Amino acid sequence: MPLFAVCPQCGKKKLFFSMASSGLCGTCQAEKDIASKQLAQEQCTAEKLKAVQDRLETEQRIAREHEETIVRISLRQSPQMGLRRAWGPRAYGVLSDYTVIDTETTGLDACTCEILEIGAIRYRSHREVARFRSYIRPYRPIPRSATEINGITEYTVKLAPRFPEVYADLLDFIGDDVLIGYNIDFDIKFIQTRAGEDIKNKIFDVLPLAKQALTLERYRLDDLRAYFLIGGGSHAALDDCKATAKVYQRLIDMPNVAKQLAEEAAREEAAQKEYERLRQEQEAHLQKVKDEKARLMANAPSAKELRQLSAKMTGEAIEYLSKAKMILKYAGIDTSRIGETYAGDKCKALHVPCKNDIFIAQCQIAIFFGVKLEGNLKYILLDLPPEDIKCDFVCVPSSIQEGENRSRIYIPSVQAMDSIAEYIVKSYQHAQETVENQKM
Repeated sequence: MPLFAVCPQCGKKKLFFSMASSGLCGTCQAEKDIASKQLAQEQCTAEKLKAVQDRLETEQRIAREHEETIVRISLRQSPQMGLRRAWGPRAYGVLSDYTVIDTETTGLDACTCEILEIGAIRYRSHREVARFRSYIRPYRPIPRSATEINGITEYTVKLAPRFPEVYADLLDFIGDDVLIGYNIDFDIKFIQTRAGEDIKNKIFDVLPLAKQALTLERYRLDDLRAYFLIGGGSHAALDDCKATAKVYQRLIDMPNVAKQLAEEAAREEAAQKEYERLRQEQEAHLQKVKDEKARLMANAPSAKELRQLSAKMTGEAIEYLSKAKMILKYAGIDTSRIGETYAGDKCKALHVPCKNDIFIAQCQIAIFFGVKLEGNLKYILLDLPPEDIKCDFVCVPSSIQEGENRSRIYIPSVQAMDSIAEYIVKSYQHAQETVENQKM
């Protein structure tokens, strides 16, 4: 055995018994061990960092999917998203106190697009007294096409609140003011769809007013700006609010426009008064009918006695309807165009022929015969008041839902209809006369 050996790494001659098992000298072996240990530590650290990064990415992905799920659910819940159209009450006449409102959105569809900015300016005697403006952070990326129009980027809305927070503040700002806008139906539709409820404020649209007053090739807000020489930017909520207010003020300064708005306001006021008068008349009439029915029912059998009579009634509804048609046929009446419908709750009925069968049947004015065999009370229904019917069976007034001047007759069977055949014919003739008068 040799006494010395050469280290393959450093090339130095060392005593053989001092060499490591790898053939390296003690110094080189120590350096190799230290390097291996450092490499192992670095690999362990890299693996830990990768694990942490993977966990963060997974958490972000789950959070993003959860947020997208919430958006999809909200879209499904709103009328397509719960689309709410701008059917709010309209304002009429020349206004001096109002709030102008405008929105900037990611597109034109209120169900799939989102609001990026809302602006509103309050005016008193046509003078600005307060402003409201807020960006809104959307749930989805902003399309490039929207940014090219309104200049709003992801960075712009990065720290902005979501719509529900802004909506509460907006309601506080607008209060009960009349809302004015340019094509305001677009803005109101977006706001109501996102809010899931209707705005109660009256609204006034400047766009149709501009179309009535001016003759232009196009009626964009920018076109009205150019026509009235109104400066300022465009497609920013507050700038558009200011421009809309100025356009409105210029329009109402035109003599013909002011006169037209005053006439519209007068017509609307007259229409509201007429509507209120008719509503009160209808309520008074219904109360009179109820009082008369109550008077007649005072002398009628008790509810218990009527239930006992109902229990004796036999047969199927189709048998009663067929028997009524047969009685009319024997009286020389053409039954080929007689239709079937319902009178009130669970009462199958026949109605006289008419040009507009669906409308007349829904209005219940064409019904001349009905039969109810479900529930505690069973009876037939005729389009005649109780005082006009003289028969051996119990006859009482019908309910309001079944008709104002109709009668319930408690008969035991289909065969018993022969004894009231003349009243079935009279009921048909009365209903036919009612329909003819309605057409006139």
